[in-house]
Amino acid sequence: DMSARDKVDGVLPIWLCEKLTTLAPSNQVSMLYGPGNELAAVINNGSAWQCGWMETHSNEIRYVSYKKTDGRTPLSVSTVLVPILRDLLAARHKLLLHAAAVRCPNGCGILILADSGGGKTTTALSILRQGSGFLADDLVVLQEVGQDIQITGFPELLNLTEKTVGFFPEIKEHFDFSTQMPASEKRMISAQTVYGDEYMLKTCHLHAIFFVQIEPDGPKTKLTNPG
Repeated sequence: DMSARDKVDGVLPIWLCEKLTTLAPSNQVSMLYGPGNELAAVINNGSAWQCGWMETHSNEIRYVSYKKTDGRTPLSVSTVLVPILRDLLAARHKLLLHAAAVRCPNGCGILILADSGGGKTTTALSILRQGSGFLADDLVVLQEVGQDIQITGFPELLNLTEKTVGFFPEIKEHFDFSTQMPASEKRMISAQTVYGDEYMLKTCHLHAIFFVQIEPDGPKTKLTNPG
């Protein structure tokens, strides 16, 4: 209970305690700022709250979560971590995007954008299977380098729905589908495990952006110039 100060004193910074006790429940992430340029992201949906904050003196991001109810309550570190990273990178003139990225054999760097569940991972893996290099399927960092835009892949596991796994036999063979999992649960695996290190890239230059959208008659892509 965020109104019980003894529950959070000593765990969270004082400035953050004071702000959290007055924060109304919401399904949206709130960004909070301290008197010394401290930065925090918090979500309190009524049944659980989670908070991530940046310790400016140690360059560490810390995380605390608290569940108020019994049973399953979804808690995801990325819910509060990503907004903090976005602000920190913006201060360094870098842009954190929810996107996938690959580099084609001809050297063309492609950014793939879509809504959550809209086909970023499926599209990126499909291109990877054609011999392209893979940077990321969920988060990328963009920055200007001279006259170019550089993409850096954010290293994390592939987080796949069972439907997505079903598209790729080489991924499916890594999972045991005899064990029943809730429909909302995703299966996690590293791209290196499936495709090897030779196709994994850290950075490349951006040449094209594709917006992927699932239409009634199938997926469509729209090409956009990075400029």
